[in-house]
Amino acid sequence: MIGIVGGIGSGKSTVAGYFAARGVPVLDADAIYHELTLPGEACWQALVAAFGRGILAPDGELDRPALAKVVFADDKQRAHLNEITHPIVRREIVRRLELLRRSGTKWALIDAPLLYEGGLDSLCDQVWGVFAPMETRIARVMQRSGLTREQVIGRMNSQMADDQLAERVNHRIDNGGTLQETQAALHTLWMEAGKGEETA
Repeated sequence: MIGIVGGIGSGKSTVAGYFAARGVPVLDADAIYHELTLPGEACWQALVAAFGRGILAPDGELDRPALAKVVFADDKQRAHLNEITHPIVRREIVRRLELLRRSGTKWALIDAPLLYEGGLDSLCDQVWGVFAPMETRIARVMQRSGLTREQVIGRMNSQMADDQLAERVNHRIDNGGTLQETQAALHTLWMEAGKGEETA
């Protein structure tokens, strides 16, 4: 099992997408979190109990910008959010990994920006880190999300710093250049992993 980690705007989705296109199962922690916070789900209920109905849209859906405004303005609130969500997301990923193993799948990717913070690294045989220059990351996130530069930097500061990540990962993937350069690096990893053969 391989974990994919990297700060906001580093390009984890690009890396995960490369392998998904080659038939490797990808467990996207953010997508799973979104599923688990649909109205009525246990995680949704826990968040409403913790932060109030002000984090909900009129239709009952989780208002993610409203929740972000609360937790990114207060370290204690963000820590409380993580205390609620990390165990729930981890349990669901464990459940899905077990289903994959039962189906005969011998390796998969876990794509998680908070891989270490959520304890997901313990599920992985290796962790691959995705890195890009800070200004490149800021520009990417601003373009796709509409967040201000200050908001992007605030979210970066809430995640593990790149130098800390670099010390912990097994492989570093440079995603600061062209797409072709990134794909060439990923091709090398793909070859080392057995050209798509199911290896641990």
